[in-house]
Amino acid sequence: MVHTSRNFYLLLAGILLAAGLSVSGCKSKKVITEAPPPPVQTDMEDTRLTQAKAALEELLNSPQSRDFPELEGKERKLADIQNLQLDDGEVLVLIKKVEYKLEQERAFLEAEKKRMEEQRVYSQLAESFDAIARAPNVNVANSRINETLEMFSSENALVLVVISQEGGNKDFDRPTTIKDYLHYLKDQKQNKNSIGNIVFDRNGKIKELELVKNF
Repeated sequence: MVHTSRNFYLLLAGILLAAGLSVSGCKSKKVITEAPPPPVQTDMEDTRLTQAKAALEELLNSPQSRDFPELEGKERKLADIQNLQLDDGEVLVLIKKVEYKLEQERAFLEAEKKRMEEQRVYSQLAESFDAIARAPNVNVANSRINETLEMFSSENALVLVVISQEGGNKDFDRPTTIKDYLHYLKDQKQNKNSIGNIVFDRNGKIKELELVKNF
């Protein structure tokens, strides 16, 4: 009887041990095979995306910058958005569009700056020609000649005078240099030619001047 009871308890212990191992194995297997839950986008990320898109749309629809400081302000706003490194397709497309727009605005401002500088040179040169021709004496004329030569790449810069033109074809007087032309104005005491075209070198100095004879 005692022997039978001992066998019963041994059998019961074995069953419980086997059941425990089976449950533990199932739990371990479940932990290994279960995929981690997908990342959930936070409210903060949603807010950053919304704000970035709104700011990019505003930049994209903004008018042409009036000057370089205004353009640089737009470029800083774009850089701030780029630094967020938002991995969103719509945001990335908008960034590319704004980049192109700001490049075009900079090109426009650069061209306008160049045009205004050239216009300033045209006006200054025309004024100098008149001042040399109307100088009250030789010393004043020579002083103005030296000032005017500073605008040119060399005192030997080429000067061409158009004496007639028809159908796009031009006839020129004998070529001269800017130094000789300025002294010619001093001697003649009159300025009969108007400025037709100016060619600048890479430093913004005049390397060639085309004048048009006024009859």
